[in-house]
Amino acid sequence: MVLRSIQQRGVNGIDGYIEELALLHSKIEEISEISQYKDGIFILRPTMEAAVELYKYRVETINRAICLFNKDLTNPDSGYIARLAQNAIKLAGVHYLGRVYQDLSLSNNEELPQIELEDVRWAIKKMEHHFRMYVKLKEISEEATSKLTSGYQADWQKVLDTIDSKGGKASISDIMKRTRWKSKHALEILQSMILAKIIESKRIKPPRSKEHVVYVRYGAKIPEVEKWLVRDEEASH
Repeated sequence: MVLRSIQQRGVNGIDGYIEELALLHSKIEEISEISQYKDGIFILRPTMEAAVELYKYRVETINRAICLFNKDLTNPDSGYIARLAQNAIKLAGVHYLGRVYQDLSLSNNEELPQIELEDVRWAIKKMEHHFRMYVKLKEISEEATSKLTSGYQADWQKVLDTIDSKGGKASISDIMKRTRWKSKHALEILQSMILAKIIESKRIKPPRSKEHVVYVRYGAKIPEVEKWLVRDEEASH
């Protein structure tokens, strides 16, 4: 319900939630009556200012996630953005404890511990920093993968030509003979093509021949290969 309401109002609807937030905060006040338990367990709650800051950040990140999701349904980043505020809440608590742990003694201190505004702002800043770094590293990875793929193109074509010339299937020996590659390079190229779903390996056992691996185009059904295919249960015996 809250998410649907936020979708309808957008970021401008933040102020409209302050009253609701005050009600939630009053509930937290009631819970604080049982904040102290035995063995030092307690409920760590935010101050009003900290709660407002967290709530604003939560609405902002949900709006960002919705906008990204509507723009590209396949982009997983919308899910990460939607959880930024949740992680910020946890980090704010960690930051608070890091600041005051030396003086924190629930047995001698009647004041209940509270996450303060500086803890929340630190947590939000850290979450945004890490998300920016994630996006940057993702872009670098995609660029590197693209360059690597383009560098393999010529070698990939040689493998495909060999497979086609051998009736749709080729062994590593066939590929090495045609390309004059060393085994290490041949295996590297074949593995990259399998990962890219360009080819796939099949283990076969032809009549009067040893069991061996052949490579076919991804998804290709070569009758000869399917006929001699070694099933998993057969290979285990």
